[in-house]
Amino acid sequence: MPAMDTMDVERESAQTPDVTLFRLKGPFVLGTMFELQATLREPSLKGVIIDLSQVPYIDSAGLGVLLGHWSHTQRRGFKFALVGMSPRV
Repeated sequence: MPAMDTMDVERESAQTPDVTLFRLKGPFVLGTMFELQATLREPSLKGVIIDLSQVPYIDSAGLGVLLGHWSHTQRRGFKFALVGMSPRV
């Protein structure tokens, strides 16, 4: 059986104040979603951009994290954007 997939999450401040950019690298699946999910729940986090350009695959668990955070931002009036999605994602 192959080793469990991993996903690296790089975090940096975006050019816009109160916006954080997350660059994801690797498959965004049930086994890799927990780090990003926990980070997105930080109370100090406001606007978010998630770069998916290096994500080859996303499953329903990863999609659930994105939709859950989108819902959170809608309720709070924060910005949320996904960028760099491949046709498969």
